[in-house]
Amino acid sequence: MGVYDALAAERAGVTTVVAQAKLHGINRQHMFRIRSGKWQPSLTVAMRMAADLGTTVDALFERVDR
Repeated sequence: MGVYDALAAERAGVTTVVAQAKLHGINRQHMFRIRSGKWQPSLTVAMRMAADLGTTVDALFERVDR
């Protein structure tokens, strides 16, 4: 989640997972699961996360082809 981490730090000043979860109004366990790839956020949560950071869902969850 490099793009997310950079935007969260730059635009919202949050650097911890707990602070990130609080920013988006979600449970910290959900944020840990999103970050680990064990859970994908609902569209509503993804849109809120993007709006909170002033970006798009596509940019926030950009996939890297390997």
